[in-house]
Amino acid sequence: MILSISGDKLKQWDAALPQIEFAFNSMPNHSTKKTPFEVVYTSVPRHTMDLIRLPLSHDVNPNTEEFAEPIQQIYQEVKKNLEKVNLCYKTASDRHRCLKLFNEGDLVMVHFCKNCFPIGTYNKLKDKKIGPFRVLKKIGDKAYKIDLLANMNISNTFNIANIFECFPRISFLCSHKTRGRVFFKWRGLMKQTIIISFLQY
Repeated sequence: MILSISGDKLKQWDAALPQIEFAFNSMPNHSTKKTPFEVVYTSVPRHTMDLIRLPLSHDVNPNTEEFAEPIQQIYQEVKKNLEKVNLCYKTASDRHRCLKLFNEGDLVMVHFCKNCFPIGTYNKLKDKKIGPFRVLKKIGDKAYKIDLLANMNISNTFNIANIFECFPRISFLCSHKTRGRVFFKWRGLMKQTIIISFLQY
């Protein structure tokens, strides 16, 4: 729009900004189906070709309800159009979304980002997922509290994007009469091997 209105005076494009702003505010929006002028002032200003001679008679000013009614109608139309467009965006986004839900006591793998590691110990070959850990508490559908080791010294609340379902190997599972222990090493965060008590089956 700036290029078409500026014409051959490209270095003076800023002089055409008021005209561009007026033209932009006069165009209907794709989502609201209304022009910015209609949303704010309930009507589009008259253009040069729309100017006519004002009538000589003076009409009585409408009351407050009559004045507010068209404004409310425009706002309701804008709201409905925005809700309709947002619903289309949500439907398109949900097609690629996989809902993950965990219950208390489930075994999960936790993804630790770069900020979770001490400075200077992170590299590309670090184990990104650590576990398995037990889910302690569910905080809505977006966050969970995980039963981490006390010496990890980090918050045990994680977003659902950093929690993954754990599928332990058959050789790790213990019988219902015994308690097993699984050994993991978290390189970079602790120099020694971490001992985690496994679930009793």
